[in-house]
Amino acid sequence: MQNLPETDIHLQVDTLIHLGAGPCTELNTNFANFPQQVLLVEADPLLVEELNISMAGIDHIQIINAAVAGKARQTTFYRFNLPGVNSIHPPSNLLLELYPGLRKIEEMQVETVTPVSLIKSLALRAEQENWLIVDLPGEELPVLKVIHEEQQLHLFRHIQLYCGHQSLYENGGTATHALQWLKDQGFDLVSEDDNEDPDRPCFLLRRNTLQLHNQELQKQINGIIKAKDELSKLAEEQKTLIEKITAERNNQNKLAADRQTQVEQLTKAKDELSKLAEEQKTLIEKITAERNNQNKLAADRQTQVEQLTKAKDELSKLAEE
Repeated sequence: MQNLPETDIHLQVDTLIHLGAGPCTELNTNFANFPQQVLLVEADPLLVEELNISMAGIDHIQIINAAVAGKARQTTFYRFNLPGVNSIHPPSNLLLELYPGLRKIEEMQVETVTPVSLIKSLALRAEQENWLIVDLPGEELPVLKVIHEEQQLHLFRHIQLYCGHQSLYENGGTATHALQWLKDQGFDLVSEDDNEDPDRPCFLLRRNTLQLHNQELQKQINGIIKAKDELSKLAEEQKTLIEKITAERNNQNKLAADRQTQVEQLTKAKDELSKLAEEQKTLIEKITAERNNQNKLAADRQTQVEQLTKAKDELSKLAEE
């Protein structure tokens, strides 16, 4: 931790969280009034021992031995002869060029933790003067992003960031990217201190409440615009649906009218057929009656013929006699 700008030294800090605390020898000199609660998180167990010794007897301080990262995972922690460059990322060629005497002392397998649960345990409030220090070589931006994703970033009024202008670790980011991202999240750059290490300066940022308010308003406006567009789209879809339903209803009405006409025509045809059948039945009955009369008349005539024939035969016989 490096000394802070003079304008910020006399702030009454409620909570200080230092991720990658190292020896943290400047804690007393940087803050005239000791923070009400302090959380120091360090991955190097030897540095944690030093912290426990140097911070012994100080109230409201908590020291945790853990490797902080953007994701919880098992990885390798690289310890060097310069503790300030310890990292869970392998060093790049550039870092080795900047520190010709740099030697790797040990590779440790560690389980990384995200800062989310650590921050949540402190019950911070946005209106407090909370201070976040991030000194995690190569892992600065992933850690800041996971804090933001959990709605915890804006609990801090100040952020102190150690980061190189160039990528000093494999898969590591640069200060340019981290500072631009923090600016997008509503943090203004207050100062840059490269007195102790020009290759990894210390950047101090302050939360811009007005910008955050504007961002929130813009987010609400964008939400309203999106909702309006969705309502317009929904209204257009409903209009199309209503037109389709209306067209189908008109088709159904036309079909029903056509069927009613067919029913009426069939009913009329049925009535006509019934009438015709009745007339045919009457005609058949009349013809049948006439035929019966004809048959009866024919039978009577046949009887008369037979009687006349018989009478003739008798007359012929009588004449013959």
